[in-house]
Amino acid sequence: MLKIYCSFLIIIVLVFFNISCSSGPSDRDIKKAVSISLQKRVPVSLARHLTGGSNAEIGEIKVIQVGNVFGEGNNKYWPVKVYVKGNCTVMFGGRKNFEGEAEYNLRMDAYENWQAEPKGL
Repeated sequence: MLKIYCSFLIIIVLVFFNISCSSGPSDRDIKKAVSISLQKRVPVSLARHLTGGSNAEIGEIKVIQVGNVFGEGNNKYWPVKVYVKGNCTVMFGGRKNFEGEAEYNLRMDAYENWQAEPKGL
């Protein structure tokens, strides 16, 4: 009986640990959210243009690092660092290539979609 109880307890702990660890964004979630964010606005730090860019065509996105969760409840976010490569439209300059590392905060919206917000425009 003790073996069954211990086995059951271990399974519960492992399931709880797995659920708590998996509540953050996956690499796929991060890439999708960053890609959507870049369609709207390419940060100045990536576009290397005074006004930043928009309408990005993504060539590559690699997840470099995912930080620990910050905040509580609806204010939770995960800092992420990504490498991105592509091109974008810049004001008064047509299209321009961009490449480099960028940092984003990822949070879940009210519809359980991941949203990426660039850090330090």
